[in-house]
Amino acid sequence: IGEPDLEMPPQGSAVWHALLFTPEQRRVGLVAAAACHNEIAATVRVPREDVVTTVRLGWWREETGLLAQGRPRHPATRHLAQDRPPPNPCFAALAAPLSTLIDAADRDWRGTTYEDLPALVGHCEEDGGALYELIRQATHPAPADADTIAALRLLGAADRLVGIIRAYHQDAVDGRRYLPPSLLPDQAGALSSMTPELRQALTAVAECARNAFREGVERLPAEEREPCAPLLVLAALRARLLQRLALRRFDVIGYWTELRSISKLTTAWNTARRS
Repeated sequence: IGEPDLEMPPQGSAVWHALLFTPEQRRVGLVAAAACHNEIAATVRVPREDVVTTVRLGWWREETGLLAQGRPRHPATRHLAQDRPPPNPCFAALAAPLSTLIDAADRDWRGTTYEDLPALVGHCEEDGGALYELIRQATHPAPADADTIAALRLLGAADRLVGIIRAYHQDAVDGRRYLPPSLLPDQAGALSSMTPELRQALTAVAECARNAFREGVERLPAEEREPCAPLLVLAALRARLLQRLALRRFDVIGYWTELRSISKLTTAWNTARRS
């Protein structure tokens, strides 16, 4: 994309495949949104002193306020705001999901537990869903309407739920327990082996993700399918990954499930063509 101050997505990643099928004039916005998300997520996932994490999250909250005013400092947020001279309603539309991403990251850092599946879905709507909303706002000149945002929140939530299933073992080792106690009371016992209880809990999360994928696609307005084509590619890749996880009966202990390169490419191409 010719922007040396932006972190490019890793080759072969879901965002990289979405970028292949994004119009040239929208690619900078997609990469900038993903870079913001990655940096915020790294703030709470990389081991640091609590005071350092607090300061970093505080800096991002301040940056979000500056973005809303059209005066961002970070290279990625500056690219989000490029070609949008203030005053511009797009600044608030960009700042809102970015603020939500920070709130979700803060919960991850504090080790928030979720009492039931709807609570977990709510968190995922504010994590993955806000990322989808941010990408849509960053790759289109006009802010999205409420129906589009609602659909993207569902697709992003489904994306995040699939990520929680795949990364269950590593997250548990790192002390992050996303599965509600109502689904898996003995999470410590599921760290070393694939128990029937863990398989049943992940199956329930997977069904919730499937419903969110389906509802999100159905609710997305027809006129938004072309602007949201990169996001539909991301969602399709995640849905295909969920199929792969289900074929393995959600065996995630000591195993990282990945799609083959050709499967990613054909899924992305077919989804973009339909969009």
